[in-house]
Amino acid sequence: MNNKIAHFFNSIRSIKLKHGNYRKITISELLSEFTDKNLDFVDLSELDLSKYGELFLSHPTGWKSHTGVHGWTENVIWPTPDKMPDGFAPNKIMNNSKNPEEMDVLHKQQIKGHGINIAVIDSPFNPNHPEYKNNIKYFQKSLIPMKNKGTHYHGSMVVGCATGQSTGVAPDASIYYFTEGKNSDERGQEIIAVLKSVIEFNKKQKTVNKINILSCSWAPQRKTTNQKEFDEVMRLFQELESDNIKIIFCGGAKTKDSFSVSNVDFLPTSKNTQTEYQDNIVYIPTNEKTVPYDKGGYLYQKLGGDSSAAPYLAGVYACALQDNKIFMTRPNWQEELDTILKETATPMKNGGKMINPTGIRERVTQIAREMEMNLIKQKSLQNE
Repeated sequence: MNNKIAHFFNSIRSIKLKHGNYRKITISELLSEFTDKNLDFVDLSELDLSKYGELFLSHPTGWKSHTGVHGWTENVIWPTPDKMPDGFAPNKIMNNSKNPEEMDVLHKQQIKGHGINIAVIDSPFNPNHPEYKNNIKYFQKSLIPMKNKGTHYHGSMVVGCATGQSTGVAPDASIYYFTEGKNSDERGQEIIAVLKSVIEFNKKQKTVNKINILSCSWAPQRKTTNQKEFDEVMRLFQELESDNIKIIFCGGAKTKDSFSVSNVDFLPTSKNTQTEYQDNIVYIPTNEKTVPYDKGGYLYQKLGGDSSAAPYLAGVYACALQDNKIFMTRPNWQEELDTILKETATPMKNGGKMINPTGIRERVTQIAREMEMNLIKQKSLQNE
């Protein structure tokens, strides 16, 4: 399968190269234009990059302090090895960064989110990428005519983080995708319309096909332009929760009770610099990860933020709920999941806590087994 995928995208790159779609850039252009962007469809073959290792090999410590390239796609023509920085092998880095290693224990136990349905609201994307094509069970295009045609990398990155076959946290979970067209003048009304369509969709589904988790890689206030629209978004969220759906979104009204970006590198170095609610935040590893790219192949991104954290957490919860759907009959199970997230998280040396996927799965499984045993006892007493 991997060989077929590689051959497919190599063919695409060969065609594009033949038609001259790659831009040749100079060192000065690289330094001035791409130090905070992804390299895509650029030809670096004639450059000597041997003295520019920091551009590619530096580890990110924050968005504002990072000065290297943010990442690169497979659509880059690199120089020969003798003109590359020592230790820099972009294709090897990309391949080694696909698998979310922190999920290895669960994946080896075949805990991959099977039977759990994740809905995603995000930008126009390519639903045919081999990484997640078979996971897409429903795809709704934008409800409002889009000003900008075509797909965007963001949606593919989000779905790839959640269910990518080699990049995803829950590669066996199903995806219901609802497109939000990112029309800046109408975003508040558009997201309200999309949320209403999610509600109507879910009402028509049989129990096995109902949405279990909704992943939104955005914060409500960024989608709305006034208080009235914000209040309506939050009301629709409550309606979805009452329909037994766990909602995950970035920051916004629930920042103090939710998750924050990326990894330990983003944590302050001393307690004195902590925010007032940092101890209540669980950090999620999103830096230096490879994700599917909407134009084909993959994107290696050194910096991953809340946009990656939301689908990651959705995937972790999907793995926790696999074969444990009885847990979703508990009152306020959605909030209980977040409590378990915090209670099982791993304390970091410099403050804050890191998500512990295995710990979450084990705790949910323990509760589910206890619930099943209680049901068995109740039936036994009824039959006596």
